[in-house]
Amino acid sequence: MRPPSFPRAVLLGLLLLAPAGTAAAAEPVRWGRLTLDAPAVVDSAAWREALDLEGRPVEEAPLPPALRRGLRVLARAGYPFAVVHPGDFDLRDGRLVGTLRVDPGDRATVAGLRLSGAKITRPRTALRVAGLVEGQTYTGEEDAKARERLARSGLFNQVGAVRLAPAESAGAVILEIPVTEPPYTRFQGVLGVSGPDSKLTGLLDLDLANIAGTARSARGRWENRGEGLTRFSLHYREPWLPLVPIGVEGNLDHDVNESLYSFTKWEVTGDVSWRNQWTFRAGRGGSKAVETREGGDRETESFFVAGIALDRLNSARNPTAGFQLSLESRRGTKTRTPAGDSLEVRLDRTRWNLAAEAYRRVGARWLGVLRSRFEYLDTPEDSIPRWDLFAVGGATTLRGYREEQFLTPASWVVQSEWRWLQGTEGSAVYLFADAAFLAPPGARRLRDTLNRFLLGTGVGVRQASRLGILGVEYGVAKGESPLQGRIHLRIDAVF
Repeated sequence: MRPPSFPRAVLLGLLLLAPAGTAAAAEPVRWGRLTLDAPAVVDSAAWREALDLEGRPVEEAPLPPALRRGLRVLARAGYPFAVVHPGDFDLRDGRLVGTLRVDPGDRATVAGLRLSGAKITRPRTALRVAGLVEGQTYTGEEDAKARERLARSGLFNQVGAVRLAPAESAGAVILEIPVTEPPYTRFQGVLGVSGPDSKLTGLLDLDLANIAGTARSARGRWENRGEGLTRFSLHYREPWLPLVPIGVEGNLDHDVNESLYSFTKWEVTGDVSWRNQWTFRAGRGGSKAVETREGGDRETESFFVAGIALDRLNSARNPTAGFQLSLESRRGTKTRTPAGDSLEVRLDRTRWNLAAEAYRRVGARWLGVLRSRFEYLDTPEDSIPRWDLFAVGGATTLRGYREEQFLTPASWVVQSEWRWLQGTEGSAVYLFADAAFLAPPGARRLRDTLNRFLLGTGVGVRQASRLGILGVEYGVAKGESPLQGRIHLRIDAVF
């Protein structure tokens, strides 16, 4: 038999009859002293404070809401299934007095979490994601918190309402939550085709989420950026260290530019979540760059990473409402050894990354999307090498332009979409406009840098299928003919 949900009270009906006559009509019946009949586990002072009825008119201060306040006090103390029985009531000198008998029941604890519909996610993983611990006091407030944390984890497509099931020990409950798991292996591909030069660029991205039902994830990425540049990336995330609720992730990037240079960067960061919306990150990283020409320059850098993010999106995979903000900084020291020179040059510098995205439904069929990203390299260098510059252009930043067509030490990119939804799985037809403000490669001060304006506009189609979401976009750069646009092909597949 399933325990009742919180809060639940068994209230005996009270028949309140005011005496007849003009005096009764003139003077309302008020509450008198209510005597509490309860065992020692009930905090009598807190209960009386929650009632707060004495001296108040009965019609203005009904009893059931006051009893619910008292039951909430008991629930927070670990007795969410308490019941109260109003006892003998009497009317004395215009005051209604009586007795309240409280049965707190057994002290409630969490015995476990059961995800109905889950075939991959492990029960212990679900407990940690939900922020629950076996044996903790159950107050009834855990239901909404557990559901929200599971919904925001990105591990499930749908998270249903919480139901309670009894466990073997007295007072212990099991939280049952129906969920729908998505395919956790995800493949993405993007191809870019330029109009006049007909060059093919793109990327392949394999994402393994919730490995073996443990919420661990890994990712491998290959990119052909054009102009002889190829990038390889590896990523691994451990959601929790042993004994402490801290996640750790590592990243390794390796760039090869034919006959020019090779660049390798690594990072190890830890993160902690707060209220399942905020994420705080800190870590350490480093990089090494080598020019491939004979006797070329060598550069190394070590830096610290710090970041904060707020996630209020309603879905991690196909958001239709909410917003997301993030701020990240990398502060470090760069050591440079010029070719043919043994003297090292040391420079202090900082990278800033600020990103935001928002989704807003308009009516039943329309969706507005807005994304923005600001990047800035604060450095005293007169000449910044290619691997330190930010790349702008292509399917993920500035549609209508070639992949990484522009290199800059500072950029502000804004992407907007107006989608006409064709279903609930992500299918849509949309118009888009991407704008960017860039700095010239030799810019030194931020207020003088963002002086180049670029604009790309176009149309796109997204089609949801069993494979995932397939998309094609046609973008035209500012100042170009509509026939000189570029096609961007996308695939976001899960299996």
